[in-house]
Amino acid sequence: MTESAQQAQRPRATTRDEYRRRRQLQQQVKLKKIRRQRILISVAIVLAVLVMMVAIDLVGNAGKIHNGVEVDGIALGGKTPAKARAYLTSELHRGQDKPIKVTYGQQSWQISPADLGVKYDTAQMVSDAWKIGRESNIFKATTMRIISYFHPQTVMLQIDSDPAKESTLYDKITIVTNKSPVNASVTLKDGTFVASGGSDGTALQKQTLTNLITYASLGGQKTVKAPVEIAHRTIDLAKAQLAAKTAQDATKDMIAAQYQDKTWQLEPKVLSGLIIFKLSNDLDKNMAQLKLENQKGDTPSDITLVPIVGSENVAKSVIPLLGATVGTAPVDASFQAANGEVTIIPSKNGLGADPVKLANELATQMQSTTATKKVTVVTHEVAPALTTAKAQALGIKERISTYTTYFSGGNKARLTNITLMAKAFDGTIVMPGKTFSLNGTVGEANAAKGYQEAGAIVDGQPTSQVGGGICQVNTTLFNAALFAGVRITERTNHSLFISSYPLGRDAAVSWPSPDFKFVNSLDHAILIVTSSSNSSVTVSFYGMDPGYTVELGPASWLSHTQAPEQRVNDPTLPAGTEKIKQPGRGGGRVTFTQTVKRADGSIVFTKTFVSNYKTEAKIILVGTKPVSATPAPTPAPTPTKTANSTR
Repeated sequence: MTESAQQAQRPRATTRDEYRRRRQLQQQVKLKKIRRQRILISVAIVLAVLVMMVAIDLVGNAGKIHNGVEVDGIALGGKTPAKARAYLTSELHRGQDKPIKVTYGQQSWQISPADLGVKYDTAQMVSDAWKIGRESNIFKATTMRIISYFHPQTVMLQIDSDPAKESTLYDKITIVTNKSPVNASVTLKDGTFVASGGSDGTALQKQTLTNLITYASLGGQKTVKAPVEIAHRTIDLAKAQLAAKTAQDATKDMIAAQYQDKTWQLEPKVLSGLIIFKLSNDLDKNMAQLKLENQKGDTPSDITLVPIVGSENVAKSVIPLLGATVGTAPVDASFQAANGEVTIIPSKNGLGADPVKLANELATQMQSTTATKKVTVVTHEVAPALTTAKAQALGIKERISTYTTYFSGGNKARLTNITLMAKAFDGTIVMPGKTFSLNGTVGEANAAKGYQEAGAIVDGQPTSQVGGGICQVNTTLFNAALFAGVRITERTNHSLFISSYPLGRDAAVSWPSPDFKFVNSLDHAILIVTSSSNSSVTVSFYGMDPGYTVELGPASWLSHTQAPEQRVNDPTLPAGTEKIKQPGRGGGRVTFTQTVKRADGSIVFTKTFVSNYKTEAKIILVGTKPVSATPAPTPAPTPTKTANSTR
């Protein structure tokens, strides 16, 4: 319906006031129409201008990065991708060698981006810059182009660094900045579990520091502070206290251990010694855990400290209390050597208490509410440390060297010492790469082990001591090692030259030093076998023949001093007579070289051994007793006649 028609239907104004109100309403409607028209015209004009600007921008920036796009203040707008990349590379490398002062407290370090091996991914940055204003959404693309005229659009700086260079430089800083967090822990003191609080640590934020150094070099900044964050401890005091209380409550009562008709009472002191503490994220299903009071989930974000009945502690502390009454001991495989060949004597499995099952039963009983607590000892098959299969895998098949020295069996004490020492390391197995130490293997040769007092050389003087004669065994071992081709790392000659051994090839031993050591430099295990009789001792090395040839160059005196002569007056010998009390020995420096060769003649290694011997004086006793004159024979008395007197 038209406005005139509408007016025709309206009732005519009866008064002047009504007419005036109608005219005002008509004016207001007319003004609203005019305002709407102006707004629409303005919007149309703005849109036209914007469209024109976008059109001009599209034409002007065709093939170029949009105006207002930058990377860390470096303007790339109006440049083609190729020119933008070249320009960006040039600008970024201006500060590459500029040292930035990194500070932490009173310490400081000078580091440049180049020191860190910083590299810029200019291709990616230019690609990101090119995409601004070229989004697939037309409205978004237009909006971004318009906004960029009034507010610069920044592309993120893309950098990478050399981890090795970064580590080398930052290791110097982390010595100062980093402090490892210390978890709260629980210790057993006088039967009571005590919790300690631990502490948080600090850690250098390496990637952040690399970024700060890079931005500083580009922005003209000279100093940056080393960014350090708190390294929180995983276990705080509250968690440790909960674990301590749980362990304390669990070990307060005695537990009976039963096996067949025997019973052992495990006191709280023994039980508390079985407890260890581990993080809840470091447990496995076989561990005998004690349940914490009000225990929550085991998620990594809620790591707790859990008391454990350690099966290793059960094996060390509880099972020995049961003694040999539970099961049978396993028997290791052994080697029997004869005629240069080796036979393996098979191992035997034993039967013993199962520490894992016993630990789990103990954990259950520790937190049981029953008045009487008891566990049943369960046995399982126990394999020996050296099974038959392991012995076979060692590859010990044949003799690779042997050496024998001889002695007089008249001294029973010395014979006893030699026999004991030889038996002490008989059957020793030395794995590849491992070091054999005679003292470390046999320990001290003392009276408690049956060693007796016999002749020995101490500090260049013949004397008598417990264990005298064991150097004979060590000398034999030294020579067997020489011919086996292993690397001898420690050997000491006797202080005096002993003519019964090859020149320069003796070896002294005492406790705790000198010692004899060698490294098994062969590719297989070595079995040392010893034997002795009333007049000899033999040491042999068994293994797998490496095909080596060992040459021992002739020993020679580099210097030699004859035994000095010492004449001592002896008032018990007649004057003019002499007696040799000590024959004496010469001394000096002796050397020989060991050369180990492969089958093709190439040298594995050479080693020169040097011995320094002291001299021993030749002592001559000179008689000083005076010789008295021989008395003349006494003549027989002459018979006397008696005169008879008369009166």
